[in-house]
Amino acid sequence: MKEVKHNEFYSLIDGFEWVPYTQTLAYNRSIVDENTLHLYIDDETRPTLGCVGYERRKLGIKMLCISGECLLQKDGIERKTYAKFYKELQETGFDIYCLNINTPYNFEAEIALRTAGWLRPVGMFSTELSKIIATDEPLKLDRSWKHNLKKAHQGGLSFSVREIDENTIAEYIANHQELIKRKGFNDTLDATGLAELSRDRRFKMGIVSDAAGKTVAGHIFYKHPVASSSIYAFTSLEGRESGAAFMLYEGILDYLAQEGIATFDVGRLSPAAHKKNNIFLFKDGLGGEYVNYLGEFEFCRNKMMSAALYFMKRHIWKRVRV
Repeated sequence: MKEVKHNEFYSLIDGFEWVPYTQTLAYNRSIVDENTLHLYIDDETRPTLGCVGYERRKLGIKMLCISGECLLQKDGIERKTYAKFYKELQETGFDIYCLNINTPYNFEAEIALRTAGWLRPVGMFSTELSKIIATDEPLKLDRSWKHNLKKAHQGGLSFSVREIDENTIAEYIANHQELIKRKGFNDTLDATGLAELSRDRRFKMGIVSDAAGKTVAGHIFYKHPVASSSIYAFTSLEGRESGAAFMLYEGILDYLAQEGIATFDVGRLSPAAHKKNNIFLFKDGLGGEYVNYLGEFEFCRNKMMSAALYFMKRHIWKRVRV
């Protein structure tokens, strides 16, 4: 395994089957300073596995955070190669390593990680559950979906896909800020981050407009032959009443089908006993196939660091357990 510059890394993984949006340079630039990024590849001659992570420092602890991984073949994980890569990753000079892998669950991968010394963290702060929708099959909608789609179409709403640019960014941010104020969410999404996504044309924006041309819902998604997925979304008050969010998903799925892309990941699902369960119910009514991601693993130089990491996530970064 070797750490490489980003130009070399993305040249080496060109042609990889599995490259989730969390591993793109544009996405990572949108959430952290590029100078904090570290990019690793298993073999410069015949690469099969690589990942991008970013560095964090807190309370004197140096940490590497990695979300996702890049695979030559999505279902081609070889236990020995996989274990070797993640074992060697531990020798790159950090005190704590945090993985949050959004590759669909694979027994060989978990066995490899555990035999290489990786463990599940003390507390879980992201769900491993998601749902994959086949774009080339009829949608299996529940009653709420059928009702709201009918309302959206009868209400004169229209769907379109746009590139992420200065105009769509401004429109998105204005509506998104209204959403988080109304919902009381904590969110760091800003125009600068979206501008980074605009550098990569695989990131698109689905828009639903009313009869007067006003945007009432928007959805940023990642267009990829194997790893297409949902990223950010908003719906205005008007859009909620008119079924715009339902038309958004229908439109994106139709668009991907026309582009020859067979599947779409709706994003992590968090069924719960509180009001955020409404998001789960919305996505759950769309049909599709449930999947588990590999999820969270960590490696700490000192056993006490695992407890310290939990404290930081829970009380400093204010993350919510799931």
